[in-house]
Amino acid sequence: MLLPRPSMMANVTHPILCRLQAIELLAKTQECSKYFGDFDFQQLLDLVHELTILYFKEGETVLLQGEPATFFGVLLKGVLTPMIGDVPVGALRGIGDIIGEMSLFSGGTRNVSVVASEDGYLAVVPFTQLERLKKSNPTLATKLNTQLANAALEKQFESDGIDFSRVSEQQRQHGVRELLAKQAQQGWDANTPLDLKKQESLLRKASKASTRRKDLDDPSRRTSGTPKVRRCQVHSCLVPA
Repeated sequence: MLLPRPSMMANVTHPILCRLQAIELLAKTQECSKYFGDFDFQQLLDLVHELTILYFKEGETVLLQGEPATFFGVLLKGVLTPMIGDVPVGALRGIGDIIGEMSLFSGGTRNVSVVASEDGYLAVVPFTQLERLKKSNPTLATKLNTQLANAALEKQFESDGIDFSRVSEQQRQHGVRELLAKQAQQGWDANTPLDLKKQESLLRKASKASTRRKDLDDPSRRTSGTPKVRRCQVHSCLVPA
């Protein structure tokens, strides 16, 4: 998964336009997301500064089973399919859904792949960036972290065949507390700088990101026929100034 850090995107041609586009995508996502519906506009503005928005194409692998888990993402546009090997598993992921957050609490590697069923955008936040946010904006960090725990908890119950809507509020709160305690044990160090050399194994062709911008709404750019599954590469990075 190509996961550029903001300092790598200094060559983005129109940073102000990128910031506005990122805000617009987040605002549209908020309308249909059960996790971000109660974030106010200022919190959305603050959140934009903490994430990178990646564009992916139909058929590309957004998360790869077995790769080191270092970030989570919020789907802003498109549809993603969880897969183990070549077999789809679980529900399709749509706008407003969170992916990759399970590893924030458990660490380790990805246990499933996530493949794009159509073109879209993914807002990405490294786990270490979330730790930094706890220092710079603790209110936003707590709210975001709690929603990540809620998303992970829902997936845990559903994987056990339990309807999450039938889970009591007391059970949910207890589950969230347990997940946050597990997260604290993972050692996501906010003081550890991102290792660019290590990240290059995941961030292929990041230097070409600004030259590969695609227009998602242009039908002529869509892939026809059955797409070949391939590793996701950065086609557009929207990074706030």
